[in-house]
Amino acid sequence: MKGMRNLLEYMMREGCSKRGMRSNNIKPLIVVDVATLKLYADYFNTSGLIAVFESYYKHVDPHGQKVKEELFETLLSFSEFMKSKPIQNMGMVFNRIIREAKPVLQHYNTL
Repeated sequence: MKGMRNLLEYMMREGCSKRGMRSNNIKPLIVVDVATLKLYADYFNTSGLIAVFESYYKHVDPHGQKVKEELFETLLSFSEFMKSKPIQNMGMVFNRIIREAKPVLQHYNTL
């Protein structure tokens, strides 16, 4: 995931530069995998995604020293960080995942 994050980070900063935007005030990119989004969806809804991201930034760089981008996610991935947060409505989360996966699995069984 780090290689992809670095590529996306580079592309984002290049895009900012092309538009005349200063990218030095932009925080490092956070790549979130789909499983983390699904598992913690209720937590993100109640806590606010931006607030969770801010909490992650503070956790990785508590003194605001602007850790170099290439080191940023090597310290602690966002998915690892989220493991310290509660999964709200665990039963509902798994029921939702199973319900959404069922048609896909049924499709592959017919091939």
